[in-house]
Amino acid sequence: MSFASLTQISSYDQHQEIRDFVKAALCSNPEIESMLRKGDPSRTVVVKPNWIQESHENEPDVWVPVITHPVVVLAVLEETAKMMQGRGTLTLCDAPHTYASFDAILARGGLDKSIEALRASWPELRIELIDLRREYWVRK
Repeated sequence: MSFASLTQISSYDQHQEIRDFVKAALCSNPEIESMLRKGDPSRTVVVKPNWIQESHENEPDVWVPVITHPVVVLAVLEETAKMMQGRGTLTLCDAPHTYASFDAILARGGLDKSIEALRASWPELRIELIDLRREYWVRK
């Protein structure tokens, strides 16, 4: 059984609308909702955004088209943490281009700081950040 949800927003500044959509999407599948709401401290949930690289190849100030927006990622993490009742492990991971900076991607939109605040809000929830690449290239 698969579920798909779509919505339209005019701006990533619509934080509450994005959060409401994410919550509705997580609750749209009864099996997923039930699994998350058990508050099982041994539960691990993986969130995998689409992070290509920290910016456009030739335009360092252009980054929105190449990563899942930090507002969306944060909404998914926050709503999932709430559903998990702040217990278990929430893993955020991806494998961007080999030459992309994982730290620079996390810094976009202050996502790294927001994740730290989320950790402080849910001290019993382990939040992992994992770079899935086996190697990282430095281009010169």
